[in-house]
Amino acid sequence: MMLASSKSLLTFLGLVCTFFLYTHDHFSTSPDDYAVPPSTTSEATIFDSKASTPQIALSSDNPSAPADFVPETTHRTGHVSEEMRPRILQATMMFGDQYIGLNERTLQSHVDHAKRWGYGNHVLRREIVGAGQWDKFIFSKVLHVQNLIIGELKRPREERAEWVIWYDADTLILNPNIKWEIFLPPDTFPDINFMATKNLDGFNAGLFFFRVDEWSVELLSDAYSLPRLRPEIDIAGNIEQNALKYLFGQEPHKKHIIYQPQAWYNGFKGDERAETEINGGDLLVHFAGINHDNEEEEKKELMSQWFAKIEAQPDEWEVPVEKTKYPGEIEAFWRTYKEAKDLLDTVHVRPDTQSGPDQDVKRARMS
Repeated sequence: MMLASSKSLLTFLGLVCTFFLYTHDHFSTSPDDYAVPPSTTSEATIFDSKASTPQIALSSDNPSAPADFVPETTHRTGHVSEEMRPRILQATMMFGDQYIGLNERTLQSHVDHAKRWGYGNHVLRREIVGAGQWDKFIFSKVLHVQNLIIGELKRPREERAEWVIWYDADTLILNPNIKWEIFLPPDTFPDINFMATKNLDGFNAGLFFFRVDEWSVELLSDAYSLPRLRPEIDIAGNIEQNALKYLFGQEPHKKHIIYQPQAWYNGFKGDERAETEINGGDLLVHFAGINHDNEEEEKKELMSQWFAKIEAQPDEWEVPVEKTKYPGEIEAFWRTYKEAKDLLDTVHVRPDTQSGPDQDVKRARMS
């Protein structure tokens, strides 16, 4: 009884703490929606994926802005037809002077990817909570994703996006031919609400998928509230990642979570302990594990090498999806998952059935 009360309190207080985030329409335009933080000029730095230097574009609220300028946050107002409804929203955050120069170009690769496939793209440019305090402001990631999901849930069902995808700003799209949709679960698995990858440390929060669902709102509320309401739980280090990891191991969340191969969309470069192989045709590379101030030059050099690679040989990286590993591996993944799930269902009797090995043993003992 006490556990149930504690869980309810955790969720309730988490929702109260985040209420201010969605008391206004999150699709309103603000200066932070564009490609760089506000400045005294109306210019935004936009990187051309084929150029080695940044190109300058005027912000979209300027009548002189070029027609192909795309703000980082896309907006939808009024009725949205089925054809125009984005199935995917992308989300990230980037603030702090030390990372602006490093990540603007990787960020632009996601802006271009979103523009190509019609995804909403939402970049958080200031801390929602805990300005200047790492163990607090990092939860802006959790709140940003939650806010987008709540915004979609306020819409009529037929107008909602279905998934929010978080990507760390130090991930670089290598093959824009790959759509996020190919990784989504088939309709036969409606209970899967979260997808991500694991590395040597387990769940990695560099890139993940949350379904637009009230389960996601509640879990993200619990993650944000965990350090205050359950201080005895050790989530030190990557605190927001560890909070999510802890909750994923609890009932009843397990059945809603699935992990996919890391090489599909979260391959690492930069962390020698956990680097993965990145091949032509792969969707992206994540420059993980080089985030300290004294490693900034090392990270800049590594990222510059990868920019040069994809610019020098675009055909090696921008492979048509049908010629990549993805169709075969993804089909095999979901087929194997279904087979394993069906096998488990034959071993463990569901509440709505009265057959299976467990019931056979029970009946034999009673006879």
